[in-house]
Amino acid sequence: MNRPPDKPLSLPGVLLVEDDEALRITQTLYLEQEGLEVTAVTDHTQAHQVLTRKRFDVVVTDLRLGRESGMDVLRDTRRLQPQARVLVITGYGSVDTAVTAMKQGAYDYLTKPVDPEQLVYTIKKAWEHQR
Repeated sequence: MNRPPDKPLSLPGVLLVEDDEALRITQTLYLEQEGLEVTAVTDHTQAHQVLTRKRFDVVVTDLRLGRESGMDVLRDTRRLQPQARVLVITGYGSVDTAVTAMKQGAYDYLTKPVDPEQLVYTIKKAWEHQR
């Protein structure tokens, strides 16, 4: 799938998967303010649907998505859009989880609370690496 022709190539397309509504809205607004094109969804099911229809440079997913898992988002992204870089974010960080995420293809692993500037920096770094 190609990008729509009206999308500038200089802006990374980001899929944000976060089940906490306030955090999802806040992160989306901040990322858009920083010049990123963001599609925000609440769970793995919605992420899967959008991954089949639109190309992304970077996918940012919470590890715990209610009854679903960000690891499922990671696996779907690796299968459907192997060029995309995946950042896994969690408030329940552990070394084992980080190692598992990295072994399954995550580009980076961040723990909550994530500094918005750090998130933007990591997304842009992942995007540069992807390009």
